[in-house]
Amino acid sequence: MRYSKTVLTDENFDEEMEKLAEIIGIPFTSFKNLVKELDSSYRVRTHYLGFDEWVCVKIINQNPGISEAYEDVHLAYEFGNGFIIFHAVTLL
Repeated sequence: MRYSKTVLTDENFDEEMEKLAEIIGIPFTSFKNLVKELDSSYRVRTHYLGFDEWVCVKIINQNPGISEAYEDVHLAYEFGNGFIIFHAVTLL
């Protein structure tokens, strides 16, 4: 089930993006972009609030000599005309 059937426009985008960020508990500053379609690296799961959450997770180890890796996460939520994507990086 998509997050919202709302068609995003210049007039409502900021409000809808900030509302979504608050609902999912991520800072709105984590917004990355809006895309029409997602690539095949995303997998769908159901958010605990009942809507689809598309996830792309990559583990990045920039320095194999030390045991420090990062989790690079992209979360996407479907609207009437595309997906809002948030991005977060966490140290593992």
